[in-house]
Amino acid sequence: MNRKFALIAEGDVFMVLTINDEINPERSERWVAGLNSNPVVVEFSAEEPIDVGWTYSNGEFAQPTE
Repeated sequence: MNRKFALIAEGDVFMVLTINDEINPERSERWVAGLNSNPVVVEFSAEEPIDVGWTYSNGEFAQPTE
């Protein structure tokens, strides 16, 4: 099943994102949950190792603790 999301900035739709649940259900579930939670988008350097599981607070990324 396809799920569609309108990405909006300052009242304008700047992109429509389609997520196909059948290709990778686990990843799709994370995308849908994140998009439905009013996410914040932060650009970071491609050299930084930031990945799923990290946290972001007060302008800083933090690596997960074991």
